[in-house]
Amino acid sequence: MSTQRLAWPDVAKGLSIIGVVVLHVSLLIPGARDTALSQANTVIDPLRMPLFFLVSGLFSSKVLNFSLPELFRRRLWFFLIPYLVWVPIEVTLTNEMRQLAGISEPFTLREYVELIVTGRNMAWFLYALVLFNLALWLTRKLPMWATVVVALSPVLGIQWHHEVPIVAKVIMYLPIFMAGTYACHVIKRFATTALTPTRILFALAGYLSAVALVIAWNNFIEANQSIVLPVPVIGGLDHTALQLLVNQLQYSLMLPAGVVLVVALTQVPGISDTLQFLGRNTLPIYLGHPIALTMLVSFPRELYDLPVGMEGAGFWMSTHVWIVIGLVASAAGGLGMWALGKVPGLRWSLYPPKLPEPKRTSSERRIIEPYTVGDAGRTHQ
Repeated sequence: MSTQRLAWPDVAKGLSIIGVVVLHVSLLIPGARDTALSQANTVIDPLRMPLFFLVSGLFSSKVLNFSLPELFRRRLWFFLIPYLVWVPIEVTLTNEMRQLAGISEPFTLREYVELIVTGRNMAWFLYALVLFNLALWLTRKLPMWATVVVALSPVLGIQWHHEVPIVAKVIMYLPIFMAGTYACHVIKRFATTALTPTRILFALAGYLSAVALVIAWNNFIEANQSIVLPVPVIGGLDHTALQLLVNQLQYSLMLPAGVVLVVALTQVPGISDTLQFLGRNTLPIYLGHPIALTMLVSFPRELYDLPVGMEGAGFWMSTHVWIVIGLVASAAGGLGMWALGKVPGLRWSLYPPKLPEPKRTSSERRIIEPYTVGDAGRTHQ
């Protein structure tokens, strides 16, 4: 059986990680949100993480055949180790920077645990993948209607979305991840003919419907900031909670357009190869770029009180120069983390070794396919 890697899922993940890096740089550099780069990045904002989780779900159907121990050994283990290793490092560096700026005290052990458990960190997507794979596994013997209930059930915890950030992520992205798994054949067929007029019109209709939804919602909420919608069992939903539900619907409507976009990008020489390369290496970029931004951008700014973005501060303090510095720092962080993954004795922190399988009799033996975070674009023919 030959193994061939599909191009468009890697392109989708590559586009996603570029959007994440640009967003984080834009949030960090004063005045960067007003630049053309940041404004252009807002176009893919509704596609960035939805595409990532759609692709992750698309290649997760093996989970439905796992026992619980197999789920841990072959899937969750590969998410948990980098999460538990790198989150404490990232939040420690961020806390040190905030102490330098005089806006934070040293973290206590309880605060470290809370940041990890609530997903209030840059590597929350790994935590989300652990929860999503568990939820998917729970549906393996359920009828479709019950699977839909499981996918939507996190809304029951919507009242905690402020205190527990991962709740908001699960509400918005779990249905997309589950759809990626259960509708994988439909999605792959759609992608195969994504550039035909019928598919393009369908995707455009979904995208424009989402735009209309967002405009209508923004106009409504501007005049009704204090709205509280009473919902049985869940309780009253304020506008921030309702925003999560609007986001989820918006992302779902826009996803066909996202698939059409990434399939189109696979046809562009140079851009396709670059995005595929980035898509195959999202983990080191995701984990490395925030650490590099903290060390190479935030620390110097706070340590030397640099007037970045301030009018009259000169060329080297201009917003655009520091955006470039931020992008270069992010690339260096991703490259450094990628190189770390090649070092014996350190590679495990990114790509944990496969856990030993229990001994099987000859009649029980079957092919074992350990999962890694970079496997999302592979399919069998």
